[in-house]
Amino acid sequence: MTFGDWAAGPAGTAALGLLRDVLTPAGFLASPAERANYRRVWARDGVVCGLAGLAAGDAALGDGLRRTVETLVANAGPQGQMPSNVAVAPGGAVSEVSYGGLAGRVDAGLWAVLGAARWAEASGDRAWTARIAPAADRALALFDAWEFNGRGLVYVPQSGDWADEYDLHGYVLMDQVLRLAALRAWAAVAPDGSAAARTADRLAPLISATFWPAEGDAPAHVYHPRAHAAALETPALFPFASLTPGGYVPRFDALGSALALGLTDLWADRADTLLDAGLRLAAATPAGLVPAFAPVVTPADPAYAALAGTVRDTFSNRPGHYHNGGLWPMVNGWWAAALARHGRPDAARALAERIDAANALAPPFPEYLDADAGRPHGTAPLAWSAAGAVIARAACADGGPPRAALAAPEADGHEADGHEAARAGPDGRAPTVVVAGEILVDLLSAEPADAVGAARAFGRHAGGSPANLARTLARLGVATALVATVGDDSLGRFLGQAALDAGVDLRLARRPGVPTSLAVVARSAGTPDFLLYRTADRFLAPDQLPDSLLRAARVFHTSGFALSREPARSTVLDAAGRAAAFGTAVSVDVNFAPETDARRAEQLDAAQRILALGALVKSSRDDAERLFGTPGMGDAETVARYHAWGARLVCLTLGPEGALVSWDGQSVAVAPAPVTAVVDATGAGDAFWAGFLAAWTRGQSPPDCARAGARVAALKLGRAGPLAGDLDVEALVGNGPLRTDRPGPDEDRTLPPGRRA
Repeated sequence: MTFGDWAAGPAGTAALGLLRDVLTPAGFLASPAERANYRRVWARDGVVCGLAGLAAGDAALGDGLRRTVETLVANAGPQGQMPSNVAVAPGGAVSEVSYGGLAGRVDAGLWAVLGAARWAEASGDRAWTARIAPAADRALALFDAWEFNGRGLVYVPQSGDWADEYDLHGYVLMDQVLRLAALRAWAAVAPDGSAAARTADRLAPLISATFWPAEGDAPAHVYHPRAHAAALETPALFPFASLTPGGYVPRFDALGSALALGLTDLWADRADTLLDAGLRLAAATPAGLVPAFAPVVTPADPAYAALAGTVRDTFSNRPGHYHNGGLWPMVNGWWAAALARHGRPDAARALAERIDAANALAPPFPEYLDADAGRPHGTAPLAWSAAGAVIARAACADGGPPRAALAAPEADGHEADGHEAARAGPDGRAPTVVVAGEILVDLLSAEPADAVGAARAFGRHAGGSPANLARTLARLGVATALVATVGDDSLGRFLGQAALDAGVDLRLARRPGVPTSLAVVARSAGTPDFLLYRTADRFLAPDQLPDSLLRAARVFHTSGFALSREPARSTVLDAAGRAAAFGTAVSVDVNFAPETDARRAEQLDAAQRILALGALVKSSRDDAERLFGTPGMGDAETVARYHAWGARLVCLTLGPEGALVSWDGQSVAVAPAPVTAVVDATGAGDAFWAGFLAAWTRGQSPPDCARAGARVAALKLGRAGPLAGDLDVEALVGNGPLRTDRPGPDEDRTLPPGRRA
């Protein structure tokens, strides 16, 4: 039977249909069922479903693998650990990230790297691979650390992989095999895969000798000499499920064994022995499926006490259930693939038929069947049960598996309900600075003019104070996310591409039926005359700024412009309050421009509320005059008023006079950087604050941060439109490592929670 014949039949239609049902812009959900946390993007479930999509030759399902990997990478932990699962709202906002239950999930990072490598191989998209590479390399480096003793094997805590709440721990077979498979796959596609290849070469003989001892194993590859010698006295018919310092756990691990034979070259010379062992176990079950682990742990066994105690909510590992001898369609899909790969096509097809039969039970696509009666249990429908069927059928199809016709992702990303899906930053890093606010098109006069009406021609530029700042920060090497809203039009696409070209991690929402915002600006050496047409930019929504994004950043920045209109005002104030509660510094450019006294009252309230969070404040003299409505107010009085409202640091920019920085009772005047000729002052303040924050994330003093800002602003003053091209970051920002780590509790950037907006 060809794969197409199976796919067109009832079993294939149902399996592929379920995979399509759970595919979202953020990747594959584990299940469409509203049960516990299954409606999430899980590392292992999502990658297995994505690999099934590639195997099916389905471009849309194959692309689901890319989306899944991007969501995992975008929510990676600070040490490189990949999430076990990510909760993504329909609008694309991440509401929760989990790295495990009773223990962290060691295998999540390996599935993510394997998925990234398989997508890279299938798509041939080198640019995408380069963007993912830093996160993948960090994930793999973390496994080097988890070797602990530096001898090659990763130590896995109890309940630390897919066999959650099972009693295995130590050097677990499945995780070592999956690491080897991920390393081999990544080495083949990575921009520099040499380190991964060397690690894989080192691990392969070690895993082989450790988990299935044989006469003639090289002493250098024997991890536990006493256990190895004891195992040789009674040769095993399959690899051991785990090794601890106390010796081997002599159980059969179906998934670890299947991945070893299906994804690596381990034990190719003993494949028939291992495959026969699995088929014998399958023949003893009512459904004819290979059990997850064997033999079953019973109450009479010493190990049962540990098994029964590994419970968070409900005890699932009863004898013959769940991981304790349960029959999983997903596991059997990999087993069928191993059979097909090692020249057993008839056995593979027969097992695939039994997988289809299990998936057709009521309820369909069960999580597992029990080993006693073959009845369905667990969550249903479970997507990776469908994926197991697809993997099995693709592996044993006549003529070989189909190939997916994949395309590189579009520049603007994939969106749902107007919001962009969760995804990685351009270099795979979590954002150091999150910027939220207006993004708009600047129509800048072609020649200097005192007023907009006096200008005769205009040029199009990407603008908006937060967007300008985000682009410059990214060019200065700071991992920066921009959260903004545009219309669903060509100007919105122009703005999105400009941000992406600068290296910004763009979190852009589109507002159908509302045009992209515009500013018409008369270019001048001083404060420019401008007209604003505020439309889509003010429609920032709460789900665009999830806790996970704010918690991971060092700085959350916004503008008075964003705080001056609803619903953006409420959205940004709420996000700022949450950011401060997480210990993320709040930064604000108080560039309010109230048109009436009523507007001024609203904006004064917004300013007081965000400054009360202990904000870092950037203000010009003109900004202060517009906000307070008090012409001629002195610089010292201006700074004192901002501090009185709660600002931790105030940087008052003084045009050609430089800047005044005030913090912790200190005040320092900073001279401007030299400028050959002032071409355009539009965006100079944004450039200044970008330089300031770039230096601040490096841990520099406030005066040095202001000097960095002055250097960047001087560059901007010398050209029309936004800064572009390569910047000499060290010359502009100064020496010192870029700070991307989360702060410790004793660092002074950890702010008090303040008043929630």
